[in-house]
Amino acid sequence: MNVVNPRPIWLLGLALFGLALFGLAFAACGSSLDDKPLEETGQDGVPVVHIPARYAKTLGADLDTLVSTFDVAFVGVVTGEAEQRSELMAGGRGELPVSVFTVLVEASADAAVVGSTVEVEQLGGITTGGGTRTTQGQGPVRLLMEGDSPIEVGERYLFIVKEKAPGIYRASPMARFPIESGRLQPAAGWEDLGAAQEIAGLTVAQAMERVSRSAD
Repeated sequence: MNVVNPRPIWLLGLALFGLALFGLAFAACGSSLDDKPLEETGQDGVPVVHIPARYAKTLGADLDTLVSTFDVAFVGVVTGEAEQRSELMAGGRGELPVSVFTVLVEASADAAVVGSTVEVEQLGGITTGGGTRTTQGQGPVRLLMEGDSPIEVGERYLFIVKEKAPGIYRASPMARFPIESGRLQPAAGWEDLGAAQEIAGLTVAQAMERVSRSAD
């Protein structure tokens, strides 16, 4: 069952703006990366800059809103990182890394893609000496959306995503749910969102049924 539905126009525009370019987040929040401190992150010790993503709280207010704003939902295991490329940011703020992962689809509201391998993009990645005005000259720096963490190879997720092209999707941090011991976990950093609370603890089958109901 396809989850593509008519979307509220203002929500869709906001989502596309935020997910297509991080420059949107700066304009929406009235902030920039120039005053964001570098922090130590994870086990690799690479400094990280988190980019504001306040618009996500509106999109993730409840599961119905989240599903209706995006295009498709599927469960898959991340099989590898295909590449990292760059996108120009709005307003001349620099370049943004985009990490591209390969995902084997295990379950989907659209049965046609089950068993296929698709690409999932995550805004963010490691930049070396370039990137934004904040990160230029800093050496390796990891750029991530606020509240996001890198997609992990070998892990399973429920992805609720935008379709960029056939077989290519863009993931948003509040719409990517890790699966542990057969049950969905709240999106890391977004545990308080209504959508996360609705879907946390469900089995894969229960989650796909719940998502399909939201899409109807």
